[in-house]
Amino acid sequence: MLFRSLSSFLAALVLFPPLAAQDAPVFRAETRLSTVAFHVGQKGFYVEKLKASDFELLEDGKPRTITFFEGGDARDRTVPVELILLIDRSGSVVNAGMLQPLVFQDRVIRGLPNVSLSVYAFTSNLRRYASPTRDSAALAAAFDAIKAGGQGGESIPVELPPKRKGEKGGTWIYESVIAAARDAAKGPASVSRLMLVFSDGLSTTTSAAGDAAPLCQELGIPVYAVALGHAKVLASVARNQPRTASKHPKAGTGLANAEAKEAKVEDYLKLGPLTGGMPFDLPEITLDLMQKLLDGVVGEIRTEYIAGFVPDSSEGQIGRAHV
Repeated sequence: MLFRSLSSFLAALVLFPPLAAQDAPVFRAETRLSTVAFHVGQKGFYVEKLKASDFELLEDGKPRTITFFEGGDARDRTVPVELILLIDRSGSVVNAGMLQPLVFQDRVIRGLPNVSLSVYAFTSNLRRYASPTRDSAALAAAFDAIKAGGQGGESIPVELPPKRKGEKGGTWIYESVIAAARDAAKGPASVSRLMLVFSDGLSTTTSAAGDAAPLCQELGIPVYAVALGHAKVLASVARNQPRTASKHPKAGTGLANAEAKEAKVEDYLKLGPLTGGMPFDLPEITLDLMQKLLDGVVGEIRTEYIAGFVPDSSEGQIGRAHV
């Protein structure tokens, strides 16, 4: 069993209004629930239709009673799902043809009544073009703004991880993944989130997938990394390969550049397994491939289990990470 996320949230204090002409008793009610989202796999396939009694839930090594349970291809899911769309605004990505709102409406929104989509796009800066929504018109407006040059939206601060370097301009992939995950996590805690990233994988900073993965794991946001244009990078490596035999001082430059790009794409694809998500290495974007891609993401959501429990009420338990 693979545990993919752990998030805790608190209900607000409930205060009753004062009684007339006398001191009012104040009642305080506090509810705490932690949820664990995960998949169960066996021999390359997800195992569905399991029950709470099939699992043992441990918090910091201590058994906990499962007080909430659902998922495993259940059609009556109650936990809301947010699909975070994070789009690289590089021309090779935006012009690839995947920003088709009707495909998302048909494949995602109609297929999952409890899902909403948020839309972000980035270069060296990050902007949010749509907060979680099921409105196809809002999605269309967000996609149009991105295709038109990225005007509008709300700016979301990004920053380099410690000891990483990058110049203004270019493509800040991992910094944007971190910032988008943090921004999305400001929403309701009782939401299952996953992130779908469209990029060529060619980051222009020295950051790597391993810089973004820990935060995504902490927030329980698996990343599904879609690589666009990888086939062209591999073709460049193959095309420059014979030049290594030349004695010309610049003969290996083309190969070195191509191999450097290939290494970046391979690292980008690691975002999937490092965060509990999946990599998608697409040769091109077609309507059929987009439909299959989104069907795969919807399948991931449908086969997710969510188990809830009440953590230990001991001081210090609230707001800290659990394992």
